[in-house]
Amino acid sequence: MDRNMNRFYILLNILTFAAAAVNTGSHSLCSVATFVVGETPFPEFTVLMMLDDILVTYYDSVVEKTVMKVDLQLNEENQKFADMIFGALHVEMRDRANFLKRHFNYTNGVQTEQRIECCELLSNNKPGGMKMFDAFNGLNGMERDYNVHRHALHTETKWPIVFDTVKLEYNKKLYAYFLHPVCIEALERALKELKNHIFRKVKPRVRLLMKPYDSGGARVSCLATGFYPRHINLTLLRNGQPVSENLVSGGELLPNGDGTYQMRKSLEISAEELQQKHNYTCTATHLSLDNKLDIHWDYDPGPPIAVIASTVLLVILVCVIAPIAGFIVWKKRRVVSRTSSQSDYSAASTTEEKELEDLKN
Repeated sequence: MDRNMNRFYILLNILTFAAAAVNTGSHSLCSVATFVVGETPFPEFTVLMMLDDILVTYYDSVVEKTVMKVDLQLNEENQKFADMIFGALHVEMRDRANFLKRHFNYTNGVQTEQRIECCELLSNNKPGGMKMFDAFNGLNGMERDYNVHRHALHTETKWPIVFDTVKLEYNKKLYAYFLHPVCIEALERALKELKNHIFRKVKPRVRLLMKPYDSGGARVSCLATGFYPRHINLTLLRNGQPVSENLVSGGELLPNGDGTYQMRKSLEISAEELQQKHNYTCTATHLSLDNKLDIHWDYDPGPPIAVIASTVLLVILVCVIAPIAGFIVWKKRRVVSRTSSQSDYSAASTTEEKELEDLKN
């Protein structure tokens, strides 16, 4: 079960990011649907509607109602239409998933079918094509590619599903006269209503970090975070020259919780290389920046160990020993002061008693 749930998480992340993987200047609207066979804490069926990388709507089989996740409102007619479309998709994927479960002879555990379908609006505001990918347990089994210019639908399948001429013609008309126009209309409306969010620009915060190892080596990391949109170029340089990509780890684009993104690239440095005193630079280019941003780190071996030890001892002396010594001196002075006061008092009392006796006599 754990293996299948891991597939579920991984594939959902891949499909969600694929929904936003469009060319710069173009925009996409994608549905990411998941049907789960077996006992899990998740709803049996869920659909996410993504505008580029923004979650717009959510639907699941528990509530059976389309919920808006952005500042858009659905009127009653559109609400019923969306619920009907997602409800029909639920039934279709349930039948498909159970068929594939029987075909592959899966009897136990959790099985998942996931489908992503996207339409695209090109950078010249002309409608692009529409694509669909259908996967079962993490393995892609069916693809559809609708070419809007040729009005052609290309279908490939690895599953034992036969499409005769009549069904192929039906699917082509379904895309041409219903699925594609509806998707493009929804995409255009969402872009208009959410333009302040879609076209916002947030500058990256860039840092160059070094983590030393006990072995004497270190890791240099170039981190950019908090930026939007998601496209960024991050380069790690050594002495002004880009470090070869096969030496650099990381580079994956990851989401932050606030709708922005982060990326990290790291380079492992040996102890010998570290002693060569190279200078490292992290360079970032992003739509929010007028010019590329350079963050430098210059090699600094630091003060000698003896100097560090002397400094530490001095700090300990000043902060710990000096207050203790001062307290001891203060205590001694207080004791001496008390003894002196008591002696004076005793001497004065004896003199007064003697004078009083003389008067009596």
